[in-house]
Amino acid sequence: MITVSLIDGDKELNSITYSFLNNAPDIEITGRYYFDRVFVNSLSQLRSQLVIIDMTLPCLDILSFISAVKKSKPDARICINVAWEQPDLIYKCICAGASGYVSKSDAENYFVERIRESSIGNAYMSIHVARLIKHSGAKLLKDKLSETQLMVLTMTANGFGSREIGKALNKSQTDLSGDIGVIYDLLYQEYSGN
Repeated sequence: MITVSLIDGDKELNSITYSFLNNAPDIEITGRYYFDRVFVNSLSQLRSQLVIIDMTLPCLDILSFISAVKKSKPDARICINVAWEQPDLIYKCICAGASGYVSKSDAENYFVERIRESSIGNAYMSIHVARLIKHSGAKLLKDKLSETQLMVLTMTANGFGSREIGKALNKSQTDLSGDIGVIYDLLYQEYSGN
């Protein structure tokens, strides 16, 4: 069973995310939180393996909040819930400790599948985020990425889709998302000094 906590500033969107995940038989919502300044001091309440955080929380420095969650719950995976893709901010969130991201506009089955993948350390990466990592983070990771991980990053940045990459590298979609998860984890380790 995948345990999930939802942190959102919008009760309506929290309810939509909740209904998506609550319909999945292998996902248990262990906490629903509506952000306010008091909540930051109560991170010990989080009792789940995956924390989904709305990237547009009001009155919040999202990067500091991700770092605080990571310090409070180092083993928890953090998934950012975005309204629209902001590659620069997503990249910074990954460097701060986010394990991945999902879009509020994703269809329910796609959203839930990405949450499942995030819970086991796998992730999705768009062409825009891949380009930022390749140009900003790859230099830091040069000696830490496997040849396959570097190929996944390069091919994604060059506009290849996951099916094309999987076929070229003879890898399953799950294996590819696992490679992306490792890239994200390495970026966090590099930027956090862990």
